[in-house]
Amino acid sequence: MTGQRGRPERPLDPDAGPVQRFAHELRCLRRTAGSPSYRVMADQSRVSVSALSRAAAGERLPSAAVVRAYARACGADPDEWEVRLKAAGEQVSQYGSTQENSPYLGPAPFDREDENLFFGRGQPVEDAVRLILDQRFAVLTGASGTGKSSLLRAGVVPRLKTLLRQAGGDVPVHVVTPGPTPAATHAGLLAARPDGPERLVAIDRFEEIFTVCRDRRERWRFVDLLLSAQDPTGRLRVLVAMDGTFRPRCAEHPALAETLRRTVVPIPSMSRQELRAAVVGPATASGLRVERTLTTRIVEDVVGQPGALPNLSCTLREIWRRRPSGVLTLAAYEELGGVHGMAAARAEELYRGLSPAQADTAQRILLAMIRPGEGRADACRPLPRTDLCEWSDPDVPEVLELLVRARVVTGDEDKVQLSHDALVTSWPRLRRWIEENRDRLRAHRHLAVDSLTWQAGGNDPGGLYRGARLAVADALFARHSQDHDLTCLERSFLSASRVACRMDRWRADRADQRLRKLVLALCLVTAGALVAGVLAWDQNGLADQARRQAQSRQAAALAGRMRLTDPRTAALLSVAAWRLAPLPESRDAVLGSLTDPELDTFTAPRRTSTAQDFLTGSGHTLLHMEGGHWSSWDVTTHRRTGSGRLPDAPVTAVGPDGQTFALRGRGSTPGALWQLPSGRRAVSGHVLGFGAGPDSYAVLDPDGRARLRAIDDDRVLFETTGADALVSSVDHRLVAVCSAGHPLSVWDTASGRELAGGWRTLPMPACSSAASTFDRSGTRLAVVTADGIGVWDTATGRRIADIDHPDGAHLDFTADGRFLALAGRNDVSLWRISTPDAPVFRHPLTDGPLTDLALDPGRPVLRYLASGTVHSLDISGPLSATWRDRPVGDQLLSPDGRVLATADQDGGQYHFRLVATTTGRTIAQLPTRTAVGPERRQTTAVASPDGGPLMSFSPDSRFFSYGTSGVSSRLAVWDVYNRRERASLDVDPRPPGSTIRSIALSPGGRKLLIARLTPGDAPTGEVWDTAHRTLTDQPDVVTATRGAALAAGFGGPATSLPFGQDIGVPLVRPHGPAVVALSADGTLAATDGELGAVTVWRGNRVRSPTAVLPAAPAGCAPCSQVTALAFSPDGRTLAAGYDSGAVRLLDVATRQPLGGSLSTPGDAIRSLAFGTDGGSVYAGSARVPLQRYVIEPRSVVTRLCERAGTTLTKSRWRTYFPETPYLRVCPVSKAGTDPAPPCADVCSPPLPSPTQPSSAPRANAEAGIRARVANANGSRSAAR
Repeated sequence: MTGQRGRPERPLDPDAGPVQRFAHELRCLRRTAGSPSYRVMADQSRVSVSALSRAAAGERLPSAAVVRAYARACGADPDEWEVRLKAAGEQVSQYGSTQENSPYLGPAPFDREDENLFFGRGQPVEDAVRLILDQRFAVLTGASGTGKSSLLRAGVVPRLKTLLRQAGGDVPVHVVTPGPTPAATHAGLLAARPDGPERLVAIDRFEEIFTVCRDRRERWRFVDLLLSAQDPTGRLRVLVAMDGTFRPRCAEHPALAETLRRTVVPIPSMSRQELRAAVVGPATASGLRVERTLTTRIVEDVVGQPGALPNLSCTLREIWRRRPSGVLTLAAYEELGGVHGMAAARAEELYRGLSPAQADTAQRILLAMIRPGEGRADACRPLPRTDLCEWSDPDVPEVLELLVRARVVTGDEDKVQLSHDALVTSWPRLRRWIEENRDRLRAHRHLAVDSLTWQAGGNDPGGLYRGARLAVADALFARHSQDHDLTCLERSFLSASRVACRMDRWRADRADQRLRKLVLALCLVTAGALVAGVLAWDQNGLADQARRQAQSRQAAALAGRMRLTDPRTAALLSVAAWRLAPLPESRDAVLGSLTDPELDTFTAPRRTSTAQDFLTGSGHTLLHMEGGHWSSWDVTTHRRTGSGRLPDAPVTAVGPDGQTFALRGRGSTPGALWQLPSGRRAVSGHVLGFGAGPDSYAVLDPDGRARLRAIDDDRVLFETTGADALVSSVDHRLVAVCSAGHPLSVWDTASGRELAGGWRTLPMPACSSAASTFDRSGTRLAVVTADGIGVWDTATGRRIADIDHPDGAHLDFTADGRFLALAGRNDVSLWRISTPDAPVFRHPLTDGPLTDLALDPGRPVLRYLASGTVHSLDISGPLSATWRDRPVGDQLLSPDGRVLATADQDGGQYHFRLVATTTGRTIAQLPTRTAVGPERRQTTAVASPDGGPLMSFSPDSRFFSYGTSGVSSRLAVWDVYNRRERASLDVDPRPPGSTIRSIALSPGGRKLLIARLTPGDAPTGEVWDTAHRTLTDQPDVVTATRGAALAAGFGGPATSLPFGQDIGVPLVRPHGPAVVALSADGTLAATDGELGAVTVWRGNRVRSPTAVLPAAPAGCAPCSQVTALAFSPDGRTLAAGYDSGAVRLLDVATRQPLGGSLSTPGDAIRSLAFGTDGGSVYAGSARVPLQRYVIEPRSVVTRLCERAGTTLTKSRWRTYFPETPYLRVCPVSKAGTDPAPPCADVCSPPLPSPTQPSSAPRANAEAGIRARVANANGSRSAAR
């Protein structure tokens, strides 16, 4: 078969030598076979194309494996051609010795007979010669590859020998290497001979005293012999060549270190001139010429690279072989790949021509010549031929001969080694082998030394491997697969180690057996005592457990009693109760402290009934005045911050910063101001009060005019007539003037102009500084009117809020003006200005009338003063939540609490999306749908005028059904797990004109229940098969089934449906459908009752018909309407949500509420669900669709400790628990900071825009959805 011809081959001259003659014969063989292409020959012989083409290139003889493959591909006898190859190899040896005398030595170092070819090192040679003539001892040191050996052998030694011969006759010269026993080997050579001639001993590879010689004493004895050459009587001169990386180790011998300080000749990298001489000199000496461009190129490639000289020599030798006549050309250099690739290319070419078995053998041989560096670079090592003879690999002699012939390895009769150290770094394959086998190489070198030591010690068992060392050796040198490169001594050493290890185990087993018998006897003797001790300890443990449980209940009860008077201590006692024993009572205690809005209380010490108290500094400071003295107290740290004396006059008011007091005058005497620290200051009239800022006060002068004056200079800021009270903004820009029985007026102090506004039409029932207030920016004004509280926009005069609180007073805005705090006769409340229908926070007053109120501008804390006690209330729920100005149309939490479904209305359309509760990110923007029929092509779910969104999760939370109510609708079932639509149902009205009121999915989403209302208000139901999209049943009565909180009944009790279990709970109430929650296992049901009560049912019988949550306070209609219920996954806790936004917890077992209401944003709760672990409660509302509350006791305990900011001291612990060892209930935290709000774990992640679905990663949400948790859905009203 004749293949296509590639590019023409280079012509050959059969008379040019045996190499080109053999290549010519191979080409003739190929032509005889029909000139097949090298690609075809490679496919037949399984040898690479490049190897086959190079075999006939005439550059060098190919390997035997390549020749045999070439012959087989051409149909010739491989054995015959292998004989021809050997004959050609013999001719090459003869031809090279007579005609191929290259001036370049290749990878081998220069020797003494190569003196005429050694160029470029003239200066180091002269320095070394001068030093050894003066000192009799010199050391050549430099990096690997800088030519130390060549410099020593072909440079310094011949030059020194010539000089010494001229001075005194013939001088014996000996060039040796240290070897493993340098002192013993070379002692005679280095001995002093006072009567003999001058001798020169050159020590090459001096670093072998560290790498090969392991005996420290042998090493330093050899050094001492060398140093003795400095004595002229010994008639000895010593020249040493050493790798520079080993010079630090020479410091271990002080005398050697001192000698090196003055006898070292450093061998630097060759300069450009030296490199040029090294390239051109040998060629000129041999009558050849080197192209100038070649010299320049080689110098640029090699300069500054200390390890490149061996590769340079190999490259020059190959260029010499490729010379077209007597000229060494740049073209040949570039064809070879340059200096850096020459050595590696030669080695790689040889390796690729080997068979797989030979390649493995070559790898083992080359790695055996490597000494892996320990803290330094890897190096070569000589390999004794005797070691190779002991290898079990039969291919070793043949492969070794190939390596020597290719100049990869050099050797003599005793040992072989790499031709040069540069091969370690320049050949990538060898580098990779070393890295892959570094641990084995290091272990093998240690094994060789250890086996020799063991043999030298008379096979002492103490020198064998044991334990971890033997395990590592067994792992690295398996007996039959990885021990080909081990010597007989090393194999014997490992075998003896294994036998010794087995014997040690046998002896240990015998000792263990005897010990076990002894221990068994002792155990039998002590068994009775141990059993008795264990029983006693167990009884004591039970008693201790009972004692701790009793103390836990006692601490929980005490915490409940102290919660009103000392909430901080109550929180610590709650934590102590939980630490002592995690009981239902202690859980109730910690949740009670968590939900208690009272953060702290503070009363000035030793207060009497005649004292006066004021709350100043935005609620941070309490001013206490009694008996002619005043004192200021930090309400957070309970520490006194100042004190002083007061004149004998009542204090009527205190400035906002607490630095100025208003004193009442006696009779007609004007009042006065008392400033700290200056003291009394007279005023012109009766002080009405202070401005909102700390630098003004209002005074009624004798001329009947009320004036607002600056405290510093008494400058008049504003004045008017007929005023009973003046209230200014913080910047004094606006002043509200109040006169009893007359409308309020608001003035701009800068222009003197009265502002127009709705406040001018309402007469003021009473005037005081507590009846009106500006917000901090002056843009809003709140006023107590006869019918409640009014809030106006001061810029437009428009009334923006009406708060229904007839007895409100002590008004204060939050820093951003969004909320207004006020005090009534019986409670303190917080109102959202944008939605003032109901308070977002309400707290009853328990210890007398309120006299002052302040909102902390930096923290969500409300403080009020009543009967001399400052109360700090947490209002983080409403203040910290992300409030939506545009409410969502509807929302529904999945039963497992992982997903929130929302329906946003945009005009007449609803957009549905699913949101991950853990991140607040959208995980599915539900696809648009088109209504049935060409006349109804709609792209979104459109609500009818009387309709709204319909949503339902299956009890396992895997499926979600949605649509819109109305006369006609299309309902979809969405697979939450796989994020795809499972079914789309066109549910036409049956009977015509009926509307859908609610829907519910069965477990697994297989069936969909639809509740309808006919035009005559008659209830009817439908059951749809979602898989086949068919109507399967039309029951008369609709019920709430297991796992579906569907309050869709319109009359009578609940009945059983085809896909649900009858729970026997009536769903019909006079005011509408009931709110229902079912436990995960279906055994418990909860329904709402009158005035916020909740009833729990078990199965078909009433568990407890009693209201288990207290009724709502009087006058709070939203507080009495339950809007959502949910059971925890274990059914032990029930959560109830109210129209007021409150969320309360109930312990189902004890039927007692767990604390008070959680701190929420105050928006009506529409949906509730517990997290999968029961440690979190998720709530949804229109303005804050996603809320999370952590109720897991361990997290709550941590929060309470942060809130308290301290722990129970040992003295207080003994007060409450005198018989219990001290237990630090909380870690000690930094004092002097406000306690953290108890509900800081509330989160309300912002939901994406309804028109732009989120592109956030869905991995977390999907992973959560995949966890199927059998949990009941929170109850929802279907007719909302």
